[in-house]
Amino acid sequence: MTSLLSFLVVLSVLIFIHELGHYLLARLLGVGVERFSIGFGPRLAGWKSGRTDFRISAIPLGGYVKMVGDEPGAELPAEDIPLSFTHKPVWKRMLIVAAGPFFNLLLAVIFLWGLVFWYGLPVMDPVVGDIVSDSPAASAGLRTGDLVLSVDGRAVDTWEDVQKRIKRYSGRDGLVFEIDRAGDKRQIMVFPEPMPTRDALGATVMRTGIGANPFVPAVIGFVNPGFPAEDAGLKSGDMVLRINGEPVNTWMQMAGRIQASRGESMELEVERAGELIRLHLQAREETMEDGMGGKVTRHVVGISPEPYARASHLGFFGAMLEGTRQTGEIVKVTGIALARMVKGSLSRDNLGGPIFIAQMAGSEASKGIAHLLAFIAVISVNLALLNLLPIPVLDGGHLLFYTIELIRGKPVSTRGREVAQQVGIFLLLSLMVFAFYNDILRLFQG
Repeated sequence: MTSLLSFLVVLSVLIFIHELGHYLLARLLGVGVERFSIGFGPRLAGWKSGRTDFRISAIPLGGYVKMVGDEPGAELPAEDIPLSFTHKPVWKRMLIVAAGPFFNLLLAVIFLWGLVFWYGLPVMDPVVGDIVSDSPAASAGLRTGDLVLSVDGRAVDTWEDVQKRIKRYSGRDGLVFEIDRAGDKRQIMVFPEPMPTRDALGATVMRTGIGANPFVPAVIGFVNPGFPAEDAGLKSGDMVLRINGEPVNTWMQMAGRIQASRGESMELEVERAGELIRLHLQAREETMEDGMGGKVTRHVVGISPEPYARASHLGFFGAMLEGTRQTGEIVKVTGIALARMVKGSLSRDNLGGPIFIAQMAGSEASKGIAHLLAFIAVISVNLALLNLLPIPVLDGGHLLFYTIELIRGKPVSTRGREVAQQVGIFLLLSLMVFAFYNDILRLFQG
């Protein structure tokens, strides 16, 4: 029930904002609006303001704005010509169509802006965690627990600052790391080099790095319902001190021990509110996507770490810039994912439909309002980019038609539009069927 309600909330917000963009630009540019509908099919409820019927319809899987004269070739009363969408200049029609996806992007910016302003930006202290063997960090002598004070004379306040300095490395000279090691300040020269790493989609890419990760303590942030960790009695806030008697210092060490267990029972020594307790945990084997279109088998227990060490408050305008940056990053990652799916380098099994979105919405809602708002922001960006695809019946398809009209000086023929729209409907229905298939397959695979 939580998933269904969360899904309806998410869908309603996204549809309303999308259609609001079309409506506001239409009214601003002098186009009359006959209907503003959340959902399709028969009218369930609503009200009328002027000539516009604001309604909630029976099928909550979309929405639409019906404008005066939005059907090319339709006969209109003379008094409606000035309000007709079709009779407006092509640049106005393009702005009205583009306003829907734009408002979805704007919603993401506003939500992320608000989250960063209210809660602060999640950041990690510049403390060295796990170090990859034979890496530049290991060769230079960096150790777990080192506090980085500056890189090349520039003070750093977060691990993200350290990463920015490494990313800008020119390759000519090494980087001077000033560190604090248990009260002893010293300088270490580190020579970054291209290293394999995972991108946001799980694919292996080469990026300039030093082979050091931020320090993440083995503290449980979230326990997924129905997984072995919940069955074992682990709770949020627990700090794992030992596994089978061996000390655990970081999250990655703990994760490595869990993978190495191969599903055998492990004894965990955990600190909970100052009390030491012992629990028995047995990981279960699961097959999942590897980010490159293949499958990988892992042993999972259903836990995630504390998401950050602290919150950095950026102020009103700083939060606005960060919200915009994060939206841009989501656009970039989503675009890359779509391109990889088309090329086949990212499995199309990653495509999810309404059932998957409902499950995710329920999961995020259970973690709190901040998680749900962040999820809405991500889905809003996805909806914007999906609508901008040059497929007839989508906003991107209409924009394609108007671009052709702008170049040719005359609109695409009615027959051409009809054929293109039939192809577009077929493609869209095929995509929806495939997404539903993936959703149902996930349900049966657990």
